Order: sequence, then structure tokens, then C-alpha cells
Amino acid sequence: MAVRCRRGLEAILAEELATLDKGSPGGALVPELRSDPCGGTRVEVMLSGRLDVLFGARTMLSIALPLPLRKLDPGADLAAAVAERLLSRESLEILRRFTLGAIRYRIDWAGGGKRRAAVFRAAAAVEAGAPELVNDPTQSTWDVVVYEGAGRVRVELAPRLPDPRFAYRRGDVPAASHPTIAAALARIAGVRADDVVWDPFVGSGLELCERALLGPYRRLVGSDRDPRALEIARENLDAAGARDAELLQRDAYGGPPPGDAPTLILTNPPLGRRVERTGDLDALLDRFVEGAARALAPGGRLVWISPFPERTEAVARRSGLRPEALQRVDLGGFDAQIQSFHKAAVQPQASLDRGDGRRGDRLDRPLPGRAGRGPQQAELRGEQHRPRRQEERHEHRDDHPKPPRPIGGWVAGHAVEPAEGRRRRRG
Repeated sequence: MAVRCRRGLEAILAEELATLDKGSPGGALVPELRSDPCGGTRVEVMLSGRLDVLFGARTMLSIALPLPLRKLDPGADLAAAVAERLLSRESLEILRRFTLGAIRYRIDWAGGGKRRAAVFRAAAAVEAGAPELVNDPTQSTWDVVVYEGAGRVRVELAPRLPDPRFAYRRGDVPAASHPTIAAALARIAGVRADDVVWDPFVGSGLELCERALLGPYRRLVGSDRDPRALEIARENLDAAGARDAELLQRDAYGGPPPGDAPTLILTNPPLGRRVERTGDLDALLDRFVEGAARALAPGGRLVWISPFPERTEAVARRSGLRPEALQRVDLGGFDAQIQSFHKAAVQPQASLDRGDGRRGDRLDRPLPGRAGRGPQQAELRGEQHRPRRQEERHEHRDDHPKPPRPIGGWVAGHAVEPAEGRRRRRG
């Protein structure tokens, strides 16, 4: 099977496919990433069980059964090559075995365009060789997808099946996320049962729907300044089973919603294609990233799509966010970048019981060596304190410090006795 997705999501799709069909007699699927000038980039799997198991991959766009490659000589008629592939033994066996009723198909050129003359010639040749195959673009049960390149032609037979994955979509808004993109964002973000998830550009709510379907969470919050978008998001979230999700009418740049700080900001913001057609979109998104860095709880994540990847990455770094994943993806005619950032967690503090009733050192206290300066640190190391200028002239001494002097009391947090006492005890 050739399984396809939006360009840039192939690795995520392969991870999803690897988790499917584990209970079948054939075992788990073993996806392989393939890319060539003729067939493009795709994920291929050998499927031994039911075809509908592939709908467990939420980032998948289409599935197809590929036919063997055919060489295309310079000047050869592409329509004749397509007809020859459709009339091949492999093609007829697939179409007859997996079709109930009439076999209806439509020809789709992967490179774009209608190519009506080529479609007419191919359909006429197929009808002459196998009249049971009917070219019917309006009621087709199969898409015949044609790829060409590097002197070869590749034909894939894609069944037109009802897709049960996104049945929760009861409404939509302009420039809403494609559901497979929303699924990819949620999968990159991952699942934490204690997640407080906030989508500040909630739109139709697909990112929150996909996050809710992926696994447990503590709180889901979406906000948008458009009341109609919030109504649609409410319908979609209820249909997805996330009736506990909270929706607020507010601007994305006005700070996080009340309550606990979000541990995950998951969103697909306006990208300037169909909405937010302003000249300062880049500045607005800079401002959003800065606000997100402040709003996130320590250890939190920002997972979103940026139309200005280099710029927003630089802003995120300056704001204290560390990039964890940066992946360019096709959004249907233009590219943007999925960006995943992480906010550092607060370093813990602890008291160490040293046995003398006094509070122990902080866990992030400078360790003995160059990091500790001054007479107190020198005492802990069992060394004589030297002023900074003098120590700079003898840096090699701190690289290999001498052992602490064995004096009675506490040295570096450990009780010791005079050397004489230890010798007497050993003797």
C-alpha cells in the first residue's frame, strides 16, 4: 500500500502506522519511507489484514495500491501508457476483487491540470480493452492517480472510501486547519495527563479536538475574538467528546485565560493567506511568541505553525524557549513550519540533613572548583582563600584541587577527625 500525507509529515505518519494492526495475525505494520522522482515521497506498507485499519493513522491523506512502474520513452503517448497500466493483469485483479457493483474510475494527474485530451484518449483505449471499466468522474469508486518523472510513469489505484476519522467536524471557519495538520500538531505535542491545554486561535477547534482524542488531559481551553468561531468550535468539541472544554471570547495577545498556567499552547494561528491580511502580521506573531513564553508554566510547550519560521524561532529563543522540533510542511499550496518549543523547568531546591540540625545546601549551589568564590566556598573546599586576581594566575590549582585538610569538624559537608585519631583507631 502507498500511504500519503501532507509533504513534511511523512515521519509522523510512519510512526502512526507502526503502532497499528499489532493484534492481527500478520503483526504490526512495518512502514518504509520512499521517495523518487516518479512517485514522489510516500510511506509504503505491506498490509495483511483489513484495509480500514489504516484509518487509525490520523495524519494520512490517502491510501492506494500501486501498479508496477512503466518506462516512458521520449515522445511516447502518456495516455497510452496509462491505459496500458489500467488494462494490466495486476490492475484488473485489484479492481474486480475489491469493487462491489460497477467499476467506475476517474483519472487524476498528480502533477496537476485536467489534461482532458489525454483523459479522453486513455478512457477510449480502456473501454475498448475492458468495457466493464467505466470512466465516470462524478460517481467514481476509484481514483487512478498518475505520477510521471525520470522517464517513467507510475499509476496508483486509490479506493474512494468513507473516512470515519473526522466525523466530529460539524462546522468550519475560513482558513481553518486541515484535520490531518491538527492531528500532526497534537501528536508532536504529546500526551500528559496533567496538561492544561490552551489554543489562543481556536477557530473551529480542530487542534483541541485532536488533542482530546489523543489522550487524557486536565483542562482544555480555547479562545477566539470571533463569537461565530466559538459557536462552531463548541459544536465540534462536543461531537469529539470534549464537552468539558472551555471556550472564551478574547484576544490571543491579551494573556492566558484565568486559572492555572498552561502547560501546552497548541495552535494554528492566522497565516496571512485568507484572513489577517495586514502588513504587520509578522510583528503580531512576534508579540504572540513573547506572550506565550511568559504564559507557559515551567516545563511547558508551545506547538504551533509559523509562516515566518526563522523570525519566530529567533524570538522564541530570545524569550527563553528551546526548540525541540522544526519541520517544514505543505499547507496546500504554500509552506510553513511546525515549531515545537520547550520552556525550562524551575530548578528544584532541597534541604539535606547533615546531622547537625542545620539547613543543607541548595541543589543548585556551585560545586567546589572554579564556580565557588570567596572565603566561605574556600572553607568548604578546605583551601586557603585567594583574591580573584591571584586565583587567575593559578587557575591550574583549581583544575586539580588538593584534598581537604583533615581538621576536626565539617569539611565539604562530611564529619572528619584529626589524622592522629584516625591512625590510633586503625592501629
